[in-house]
Amino acid sequence: MTPYCIPRKVNIGGFAVALLVLIFSRVARFHDRISDLFRIRARFDRANILLPLAVMSGAQMTARQVTNLKRDRHPLMRETFYKYASSRSEHPLVDKHDIESALEAWHMYWVALEWLFILSSFGILSAFAGSDWLLIIFWIASMCALLFMHLRYGLLERRVDPQIQQIAGNAEANRKAFAESAA
Repeated sequence: MTPYCIPRKVNIGGFAVALLVLIFSRVARFHDRISDLFRIRARFDRANILLPLAVMSGAQMTARQVTNLKRDRHPLMRETFYKYASSRSEHPLVDKHDIESALEAWHMYWVALEWLFILSSFGILSAFAGSDWLLIIFWIASMCALLFMHLRYGLLERRVDPQIQQIAGNAEANRKAFAESAA
């Protein structure tokens, strides 16, 4: 009698493909590549972090400065946000619970994004292979991932708001970084 927890047959090929996808995803930071391609994080940072922080800091932003937010996004994020909302800092300005909640929300968003691309890729391969039923399954699963991402994006926006409020409410937080972006 075989216990129920021991599989009778292991799909070595399926396991190998899953392991390769996992290793590729982790090593290549696949979600970062997709985000860079579609400018997901860049748009979020600008619309949901940098512009609100600039407004709340009292900076009078010219059209040129707003345009420069795209160019100067990385240094501005380091100076105005990550400096105060770092999960690696022992004593961040932002409450650690708010930081962890935002990181968890982003983690699930990135998982769904990778899931969407992997499922879509398999759907395309299924179409080339002429497997209509697999194409339908991958298409439905891809649409579920896309819906999840759409719903999750609103949570990302809600999770960053308390962090922005805490940074903007602190007199010590550096505001001159926005004025320097005009250069």
